[in-house]
Amino acid sequence: CDMFYELDKKLTIKKYNNNAVIFVDRYKMSLAIKNLIDNALKYGNPNQLIELEIKQTESMIKICVTDFGQGISEEQIQEIIKPLYRGSAASEQNKTGFGLGLAITKKIVEAHGGQLIIKSKINKGSTFIIQIPIKEHIV
Repeated sequence: CDMFYELDKKLTIKKYNNNAVIFVDRYKMSLAIKNLIDNALKYGNPNQLIELEIKQTESMIKICVTDFGQGISEEQIQEIIKPLYRGSAASEQNKTGFGLGLAITKKIVEAHGGQLIIKSKINKGSTFIIQIPIKEHIV
């Protein structure tokens, strides 16, 4: 979160009694989360705080970024994770970028045995969920 200027004025963090530890490449996972926050800042509702939520299940850590923006159609959800694809919101709003952020995020998450899940409702916003399995660390 320190990578963003005055992020505390744009983001709220919700953390739920998480005691689990996940073993990840810190740089790469930070990049994946940064990409999601960056997209939320670009496409989210500027009058509402972005939500970063960290949840734990028995077997997973879930890192959720919700933007409360215009949402993404079902058809576009499958497209936006492809390299170089830029959704209609990027074109309509003249947003900068190369269409690589979500593709990179997906690859990073999958390399850690996880999954990138995208849930969206038109005119309500989108939630991007990074699910990483909790594993025992073998020394």
